[in-house]
Amino acid sequence: MSNILNLHSFFYFEEGIVIILSALLPYILAPAMTLLYVVSYNFGTLILGQSSTVTPSMIETFAIMLVLLFVAPILVEIKFTSLQGFLTSESLLGVFISPFLVATGLSEKGRDTKSNLISVIPVLYFPV
Repeated sequence: MSNILNLHSFFYFEEGIVIILSALLPYILAPAMTLLYVVSYNFGTLILGQSSTVTPSMIETFAIMLVLLFVAPILVEIKFTSLQGFLTSESLLGVFISPFLVATGLSEKGRDTKSNLISVIPVLYFPV
């Protein structure tokens, strides 16, 4: 990429940015991607201008998705410093892409039982 953009003098700077982003990426990007999906899923037609009204069912679905797929994994990330909750919620969202993703991320080896039970909260999104 440095050769294509003729940025040879900034190679070490770019390398530092890549190292920092790869260390922070999971803890920042997993919540950001999940929140982006939840907002775009519920308010995509409003954002794209295809609709101008917000219905109570849109708000209800948004609230349920926000709590189960975003807030619960954030609490797991803060309390246990693990992305296990986001792995669960993103594997649930990944079912629409591939049905084989439904079983990924439900528990993490080496964690205590409490952490595994709390990180499975996003699975309640299916019955709701």
